[in-house]
Amino acid sequence: MTYADRFKERVCIVTGSSAGIGFAIAKRFALEGGKVVISSRKEDKVNEAVLEIIQAIKTECNDNSGASRVIGVACHVGKATDRENLVKKTVVRFYLNMEFSF
Repeated sequence: MTYADRFKERVCIVTGSSAGIGFAIAKRFALEGGKVVISSRKEDKVNEAVLEIIQAIKTECNDNSGASRVIGVACHVGKATDRENLVKKTVVRFYLNMEFSF
């Protein structure tokens, strides 16, 4: 195992990851091979973070798999229904290997 694939075959849910430290953590997980779920309250910020990480995987790792390894889910962790949705979308996308929408 190399440093670049330290999180290969791992799914990393990072809450509060559209900016700051959370974003840096999510990006590092992705650059090291992890499947990453970006999560924050504001959907537009989540989408921006997802695109930025996908681009980073492409440029820094010379890898085009970013779109298959990074998803975003708007989630307010203080709301039980949002947390359930976050986990459900993660499981369906990465463990059942399917695309879906609500």
